[in-house]
Amino acid sequence: MVDAKDWREMHEWSAQLLRRQTGQTVEDWNHRIRETGIDTRDDLQKWLVRHDINGYAQQLLIMERFGYPDFMVKSAEELVEDQFADRPHLRPVFDEVIGAGVGIAQLGGQPNGLLTVR
Repeated sequence: MVDAKDWREMHEWSAQLLRRQTGQTVEDWNHRIRETGIDTRDDLQKWLVRHDINGYAQQLLIMERFGYPDFMVKSAEELVEDQFADRPHLRPVFDEVIGAGVGIAQLGGQPNGLLTVR
């Protein structure tokens, strides 16, 4: 079986990064941000910079406040289904390519860490 990765792992990593950097959770920061009344991305970004929150942790809090892009809230399977929704005749080609990748991974060469074989 192939375990395709999606953005949940990155979300969790970013949340842990925020906690390590600030000692506070995403929920703690969300509460603080709501209390500010900030209503634009630019203003929130400036506010976060003043609190020494940059990079992935900053982007996480901005998305928490203003919403996540569709690709970050869908599973890997949903993303693949969407990709082939208007060209279903290409899905078997994709499945063959993924199957070949699984075969390579089973031989010991896990390409780019994108596929995990269980």
